[in-house]
Amino acid sequence: MNKYQYKAYDAVGSANEGELSAPTVISARTKIKAMGLTLVRLEKSGAGSGRLRHFIQFNRKPKLAEIEVLTSKLALLLGNGVKIDRALDIIKNGRSNKVLEKLVNDIYEEIRKGVHLSVAMGKYPDVFDPLYTSVIRIGEATGHLGESFSDMAANLSFRRSIRQKTLEALFYPAFIFVLCCMAVFFMFDFIVPKLSVVFAGMKDLPFYTQFMLSISSFVQQYQLIMLGGGILLGFLYTRIRKKKWFVRFYDALMLKIPGVRNMYLTLENLRFVSSLAILLKNKVVISDALEYGVKVVENLFVKNKLINVKNEVRQGNKLSVVMAKTELFSDAFDGLIEIGEQTGNLAGIFHEMEIRLKTDYENSVSAMIKIIEPVMIVVMGSIVGSVVIVMLLSIVSLNEVGF
Repeated sequence: MNKYQYKAYDAVGSANEGELSAPTVISARTKIKAMGLTLVRLEKSGAGSGRLRHFIQFNRKPKLAEIEVLTSKLALLLGNGVKIDRALDIIKNGRSNKVLEKLVNDIYEEIRKGVHLSVAMGKYPDVFDPLYTSVIRIGEATGHLGESFSDMAANLSFRRSIRQKTLEALFYPAFIFVLCCMAVFFMFDFIVPKLSVVFAGMKDLPFYTQFMLSISSFVQQYQLIMLGGGILLGFLYTRIRKKKWFVRFYDALMLKIPGVRNMYLTLENLRFVSSLAILLKNKVVISDALEYGVKVVENLFVKNKLINVKNEVRQGNKLSVVMAKTELFSDAFDGLIEIGEQTGNLAGIFHEMEIRLKTDYENSVSAMIKIIEPVMIVVMGSIVGSVVIVMLLSIVSLNEVGF
């Protein structure tokens, strides 16, 4: 848990300065806003000494899997008749992630003060998203808190499996690319320089030998600059990846790349549909469900379309008609939504769509991996093989080179 120094003004304009504890800057801002204050300055206490601890495992942001385990334990305890304060007291200690342990302890203290669980969790939006807190709020209102936690645990497990599939699709090509780069740099750093001694002083070298020696010389001379440039690009990416202009560029690019577009769009639809399925199951009205469902969608252009859907539904238009205009789903899915409206079982329909979209996404990822594997092997093998062939040809051509 980090400590933050803040300066803020209250409703009458009086200045307030103090220190508070929060896992992240977002949580700190949320806490200050909940106090009814207007934030002016927020700084991390002891920023210099805390930088090292930031990289230590026990001070990192909780992972999705850890939140899932926490949710599953709460669902199990509440399902067996344990009160929420007692359940939090049981699981608040002994967690490997100290940030999560402190967070659960803070929520426990808030509950003991009479604060609603959903409100206490809502103070940590970077850990418990709006979908999570809305489902818990519904569980509190209906008296089925255990079922709400069980539903959220299933949803978190589902989201984790989707994230795992996505990482699997990205890991293999990234691994092959890094391995190929290491092989090429090794040859240009250690093998080709030894051959260059053989060719030193020779005239009329073959063009491919000259080209190879030039590249080797360039790599040896500028490799540290290239490494620094790569690190700089990585640093710049972390700084600009949340900028609005970059988000718009990235989101637009993902929707234009052939092959990637359909898989990316399926993933966004899956996020939206799974959110609606769990919200409608918990008796949330469709207009409110759309409000929360839109928030879990990450692509800006898809989100704007869904915001229009939400607004038109609130104006009294049919969901099936409005969704069909967006062209986000196939005709078959649009037909399912219409059936759900007619039968009054939209929750079941969106659950069915969730299952089908998950299957489609997993099939798309598997197909992409199967395509990427041979393509990456051929491309990277061609690069490495070309260097080897040029080296062999250069050695063979020694008898033809004049001294």
